[in-house]
Amino acid sequence: MLKPVPAQPKILTPSTGSRSTRYAELFDVMPSVPVTDALERASALLAAARHDAVDVAMEASDPRSWAVVYLLESVHALVNASVNGMLEAKQ
Repeated sequence: MLKPVPAQPKILTPSTGSRSTRYAELFDVMPSVPVTDALERASALLAAARHDAVDVAMEASDPRSWAVVYLLESVHALVNASVNGMLEAKQ
């Protein structure tokens, strides 16, 4: 006999202030945003940063610029895996 699976509580972001008072409203994390939404936004920002980093690395003479691309790809994959895991857990 299958046991019912309890409903997962909706995980929301807490309110966190930025370190800079000049740009506080721009960089604050708003409270009550679903974490999956926040992570999906982070994934989009990381993809854009990676795209720009590849452009810079292609023109740079310093091979260390590819380290930035690698790090962005790694964290992008981690965020995407987290989003996918959370979405699968909801089902």
